[in-house]
Amino acid sequence: MFIIHFSGDFDGPVYAAKTPGQQGNIYAGPRKLLQWLEGQLGLSGYPANTDYLRIELYRQALERHLSESHDKKPFYEHSYRADRFAAATALLGWRDELLLAGWDFSAVQDLPPRLGDLSTVEQLFQVKLQDPSLFAQASGFADRFVRVLDALPGRKLPIQEIRFYEPLALQEPVIQRLANILRSDG
Repeated sequence: MFIIHFSGDFDGPVYAAKTPGQQGNIYAGPRKLLQWLEGQLGLSGYPANTDYLRIELYRQALERHLSESHDKKPFYEHSYRADRFAAATALLGWRDELLLAGWDFSAVQDLPPRLGDLSTVEQLFQVKLQDPSLFAQASGFADRFVRVLDALPGRKLPIQEIRFYEPLALQEPVIQRLANILRSDG
């Protein structure tokens, strides 16, 4: 059984005092925790540093959405025309934050226009993410963490305890969701 020491700053080097019986202690930030969870669930095997590919795939989805929006231009049109890659990078960051916060990008009635645009772009982006030749390379941190959250319910992990070094209420929404899933599964 493992004791996970979690802090948003523990993805870099962590200098923990050496004490007897320290085996089974994992010091992790969000990225290290994701890698450990993927290993436990058999979901590992994602290459690192694929942001360039994700940005290009998202740029392509934005381009297609823009070209198909004849009657009402998307909110990002002017930024995209000024700098396609900077706009794609920023909007992909927004997309990842929304995904980690729990939004499923479903288009519901009375959705604000910006979220409606992002929902439509997400549908186009998902087509690219589902391509078997791109799946692993196109999966970013947010996509991978959501896959872990989806795989966790009903699974027993060798976790004795998670010690949060910041209050749980101040953690990012995805970490709060993870803690709730782990708590509900015992």
